[in-house]
Amino acid sequence: MPKTDLVEWQQFLKQLKSEQYDAVIDAQGLIKSAVLVTRQAKGKKFGYDKNSAREGLSSLFYDETFNIPYQQHAVERIRKLCAKSLGYALPTERGDYCIAQHFAKNPQKTTAYIMLIHATTRADKHWQEAYWAELIQALDKHNLAVRLPWGNQAEKERAERLASVANNAKVLPKMSLTDIATQLAGAAAVVSVDTGLSHLAAALDKPNVILYGATDPKLIGAYGQNQFYLKADKMENITSSQVLEKLLPLINK
Repeated sequence: MPKTDLVEWQQFLKQLKSEQYDAVIDAQGLIKSAVLVTRQAKGKKFGYDKNSAREGLSSLFYDETFNIPYQQHAVERIRKLCAKSLGYALPTERGDYCIAQHFAKNPQKTTAYIMLIHATTRADKHWQEAYWAELIQALDKHNLAVRLPWGNQAEKERAERLASVANNAKVLPKMSLTDIATQLAGAAAVVSVDTGLSHLAAALDKPNVILYGATDPKLIGAYGQNQFYLKADKMENITSSQVLEKLLPLINK
């Protein structure tokens, strides 16, 4: 570990250990989260038991464990873990991230636009660039503007190529996460691949058509109101016409 990282880690542990917590809940269920963080904090430790933690040995480092079956959405698992740990009844309604109201305070007064979240890290989560281009051209025929965010140079270059296929598309400048959230909050709807920003769109309760190939949305899909999954065995088997058919009814719903 580089010296600067070691110093930062020591500072973090010092700050962590300076507080007495009522409860320390490990929602990761990993050995590293249990040993390096949960066990270091002062307070009663809670976590998944050996049969439901992602790494069963992590359960040895908690004071109290709970069996919460893995075959359910990750957000619901965490909600149940917190409810059991803190001793309250789990609400029956869907969880609310409580951030949509913050970004809705100053809605952008602009022409309706669709946010296209085209970037992700894993190759098997990418949707073919040609399909994105077809979707942009189809949206142009419906007089719908498109905005394209990006996070690195490769993503910027892809966004620029996509924006060149029709006059309705705009490449956004480099933005902070807060600025992207503001853009998402102002969108009429979103189309996204499986990536972190799709979860941010869900937290903002934006109508969102999310494309899944390699991952199972029933377990780790974007969790929120107005989330619509398109699932195929491979991403190339999801067509632009399928996305458009799912998207158009969501706009100004």
